[in-house]
Amino acid sequence: HVHFGGFYSYGPLRHELAPLLARLREEASGLAADGRLGGCCLTVSLDSNAFEASQLDGVADALGQLDVFKGNRSEVEMLSGRQGLDEALRGLTEGRACTVVATDGIHGARFRSGDVGAEGAKA
Repeated sequence: HVHFGGFYSYGPLRHELAPLLARLREEASGLAADGRLGGCCLTVSLDSNAFEASQLDGVADALGQLDVFKGNRSEVEMLSGRQGLDEALRGLTEGRACTVVATDGIHGARFRSGDVGAEGAKA
């Protein structure tokens, strides 16, 4: 498993994440095909920890390569361009296999998995 935390602090490297993930997945696929991963596969997650929209630059390009994205309500709404947590989750998971987890302060968290298209319950 590869986890990217504090994405906001990556500066210009934020725009390199999608190509990096594509290369990692290609390499892992080759290792799996050769039997060198022992039945394992590569999973990738990202927690943006952003404070403003510009700190999310590059995340949208990488969503298709992620298995799990975790953000807060504001980040998920900024990324999706939609208002309301359920709509924002729907916007980020439509047509993607990524699971998106959104924290919502005292209201807990919600998630939606794009590969099954089902909304998760409050956590």
